[in-house]
Amino acid sequence: MVAPIGMSISNPYRDMKQKTLEWPVAFRNLSAVCFLLFAFASACAQEKPLEAWWLTTKYTASHTSYNGIDMAAIDSSWAKMTVLSYELLPEESKSDHSWMRKDGFVFVKEGQLSHKGLVEHVAVGVYEDRSGNGGRFLLVLRKDTANAWKKIFLHQEAGDPGFGVLVSKAGNLYWGTCMLCENFRKLTIGASGASLD
Repeated sequence: MVAPIGMSISNPYRDMKQKTLEWPVAFRNLSAVCFLLFAFASACAQEKPLEAWWLTTKYTASHTSYNGIDMAAIDSSWAKMTVLSYELLPEESKSDHSWMRKDGFVFVKEGQLSHKGLVEHVAVGVYEDRSGNGGRFLLVLRKDTANAWKKIFLHQEAGDPGFGVLVSKAGNLYWGTCMLCENFRKLTIGASGASLD
């Protein structure tokens, strides 16, 4: 049948087909909106790029002596120092403590490390000098004949007062500032002193 001019004949099949085709388009638009909202929310939640806490955390030097040694005997230019510990690590590090301890990561190591019958004490931490500048350090002490600690080695790196850690592997002691990097340096302790390879 031909419809009169200005009129149209309703076709239920055509109308149903058109509505059926329109739904996927609307669904795709809704999916796109949801994705954009999720992306925006994620961006807002991450105010800064995700980085390992040991690369970004800074520590405060707060002590004027260590193991009975005055600051001047460690370094005459220093004003304060702090030896790191698990207790000083940031809150976000707690989930890593278990595997760190299991793999032997420590901040202080004491014993006959030179294998010369002498007792040494190795510590890592941060310092602040008298000018207000800071950095990180690796310190080696040794007990003398009077059973008092004496400095035999000090390595310091000026800059951010950041993370440092010790780990023993195959009978050797290593110092590093990034737990998942390969730039750990071997600490060698001898009868007359110590060196960092």
